[in-house]
Formats: sequence, C-alpha cells, structure tokens
Amino acid sequence: GTGGNKIKARPVLDASAIPLPGGESVNSAQLDLPDIHTLKISQILMRLRTCKRFAIGDISEFFFRLHIDPTTTSLTRVLFRRGGLGGDGEIFELWSTVGGMGLKQLTALSSHVRYQISLTVEDKIAAKSLEEAYIDDVSNYEKFGECSKGAKHAGQCDDGLLLAKRCKEIDKGLERGHLKLGSKWVSDLPIVPSDCPNIEGVSGDETLMVAQKGPQTSCVGYRIHIGKDEPDGGSILWRVMRPNSINLQPKLRGARPDWAQLCGNEDIKRYLEQNGMTKGTLLSLCSNLFDPLLLSAPFIATARMLFRKVLREVDLPSWKSPIPECYYGLVADLAKDLLTVGKKLKVPRRAVVPNPIQSEAHEFPVGYLTLIILTDGSTEAGCAAAYSHQQFPHESGTWGAEADFSQVRVSCNLMAADVKLTDNKGNHSQVCGELLGKYVGVELLKFVKENSLVKFHAVRIC
Repeated sequence: GTGGNKIKARPVLDASAIPLPGGESVNSAQLDLPDIHTLKISQILMRLRTCKRFAIGDISEFFFRLHIDPTTTSLTRVLFRRGGLGGDGEIFELWSTVGGMGLKQLTALSSHVRYQISLTVEDKIAAKSLEEAYIDDVSNYEKFGECSKGAKHAGQCDDGLLLAKRCKEIDKGLERGHLKLGSKWVSDLPIVPSDCPNIEGVSGDETLMVAQKGPQTSCVGYRIHIGKDEPDGGSILWRVMRPNSINLQPKLRGARPDWAQLCGNEDIKRYLEQNGMTKGTLLSLCSNLFDPLLLSAPFIATARMLFRKVLREVDLPSWKSPIPECYYGLVADLAKDLLTVGKKLKVPRRAVVPNPIQSEAHEFPVGYLTLIILTDGSTEAGCAAAYSHQQFPHESGTWGAEADFSQVRVSCNLMAADVKLTDNKGNHSQVCGELLGKYVGVELLKFVKENSLVKFHAVRIC
C-alpha cells in the first residue's frame, strides 16, 4: 500500500484442516505431554536406581517437529486480510510448502504438542518407554531377573541383551516418526552387541579415561558417571551450578558473571564481605541443590531451615532487601557444604545389587530384599529415609534369631529420602516433628513401592 497504509500479513495455522477424507489434522495428530511435575522426574529416577541396566537417549527436537509430506502440506496454509487485522478487507488464502525443504524435512511446531507416532514394536516395555519419554529424554531399563533363560537355569541371567534389543526397537519407532537420537544411547552395558552400533557402553580401554571424560550424561538433574573407576552400574553425582565452583550473583542475560565464581571457603567469605547478600540471592543459594530423591537430604534440610530462620527473625519486605551480617557465617557454611556436594559426594547408581551367589542368582536375582523406612523428627522438621536391605542367600531372610548368620552376606543402600519443615502455626513441638516424620515415612513408602522395578519381600518402618 501507499501513504502509510500497508497490508499487514499474519500467518494463521488452521489446526483443524484435514487434507484428505479420513486423514489427519494437526489437532488429531497431537498427543498429550506427560506430566512435567517434579514427581515425574522422581519416578523416573527411582526406576533408574532399581534397574539392573539402563540406557538414556536424547531425541533431537522431540516436541518441536512435524513431518511435512504431500498429504499434510495443506496444514501450512497462510491466511491474511487486506488492510490488516480488524479491518473489512478481503481475506486471502495462500497454500505453501516449506521453502527450501524436502518432503522428508521437519518444521517447527509447538513445544506443547508432538506428532503422534504410530509404533509397531514387539517389546511393549520399549514402546512404553518412548510413550512416557520425559520431554526429550528416553530412559530404557532392564530389570533384575529379566533374561531368556529357563526357570530351572542355575546361574546369573543374561546381562543387557534385552536392554540392547529394546534400544533397537525404539530406534525403529523413531525412524517411523522421522525422528532420531541427538547422539548414541548412553548405557552401562559392559558389552555392547555387535549389531547395536547406536549404543555407547562402558569401555574397558584405560586410555579413554572414562571417569573424567568418557560417557557421562545429565539425567534429569543428576550427573551419571559410568566406566573406569566407577562401580558396576555407574555413580550418581550432583550438579551445583558448576561442578567445582558456586556463583551467588544473579543472572544477567542468561549467565552469571565469571568474576563471581567461588571455588572455596575463603572466596565465599571474601565475596560476602565485599558484596553482601540479599533475600533473593539467599533463596537462590538455598535452592541450588537439585535433588528429586533427596539423597543429600541433610544438606537440603539445612538450606531450608536457614532460609526460614532468616525470614522468621528479620523483616525483609523485598527480594533485594539485604541480609544482616550476623548470618554471613551460616551462609558461608552452607555454600561450603554445597561445594563439597558438587565436588566430592557421589553414590552408586544402583540402590539394589545383584545376587553374588551363582547357584541362586537366576531364581533370586536380588536375594531377600527388605524395604526399611527410618523416620525421625524435631521441632524444626520431620524426615524419613528409605533403604534397601539385601540378604544372601535368599533363604536367610526367613531364618529365626537363633540361626547362624555368620556366612550371610548383607547389602544396605539408601534409595530415597524426604524432609518437611514444621509449620508456623504452633505445630512445631518435638512431638509434632516426630508425627510429621511418621507421615513423611508412610508417603515415602508408597512412593518407593509404586515406582521401583524390584519387588520387596518384606517392609519395615522404624
């Protein structure tokens, strides 16, 4: 147009358009996303801790793609009105393919929907793993006791063969949806079958320095290290900002300044003396340790109680209100603890270990497994911790107190924990804290039993 009256075009996607009778529209091709609440993450991680073998794959732009082919080009219609929106001008309709893209290319859609993939895979667990993929991370598992051996087999089960088969099935499903992994599957498989080139297993080559540089992946919050110098199944480590430093400065344009990287106790004290701390930066520090299973519950509980202590004792009307200097010592101690967690703390990925007794390893792959829930409480909080207690041989779990346990092997590992602070409404006595701990323990018991990939022979709440 002329005289400042230009035609404004606004692309509109007709999500209900069906290219052919009986065909698919964008609306009908959408699939509801899985729950992205933290509870979903914790469910995945509990499976990760109770499986025999695992594999994690990152789907390249999983929720951002739609396949364009001759039957779906009508989904890219563009409508615009002459004279701009709100006018009475004539409406024009343009039919367009994606310029410069082949028919098998993929174009951006929306982060809230994904193209529904019609899977024809033999393994139902593999199909379920893809269906329940968390955003774009697909977690694949092999349970203890799963193998192709018969019921009368004496010895250990096959190690990882079913997992490798499931990875191949998922790859086939992704190909049908014109999707692919961003890189290979990262797995703790000790031996990768020769017909599975898309799986990166544990390497025995010492020159790879697997513990430092080799296969490691971020699994919805944790760091999983596998390979040399790590236990069978790998280790879980934490991410506290950067692995070897902590930064108390707020982000500017998506990044914290390099000058505020603190690597030790002296750096932290010097920073507090020169820059102080606000209510907002204290909250950022106290919430830095992301731990859905609360395997580092003592550190998380300390952070929560410190933040509540400051709020109870000081009036801080805004997020930029400064914290009094009398709390700098507690803040420095907490920052030092978080650095220790990020640098040194790690736990075995497996919360359950395989049966070391060859003669019964197939029939009882985890021995006699007991879920133990320990609870406690104080005036400040109630807490609970879940432990997996294993006895080998299996029959020793049913023996009486008079039996000889000198030859019995035992394994006990922390599975998950939870902690809740008492409220500010008068329910903060010792009794209230202990009752809160019992309640937390019952809820933790339900969570562990519902999301573990192993079956417990007994349950004890202490």
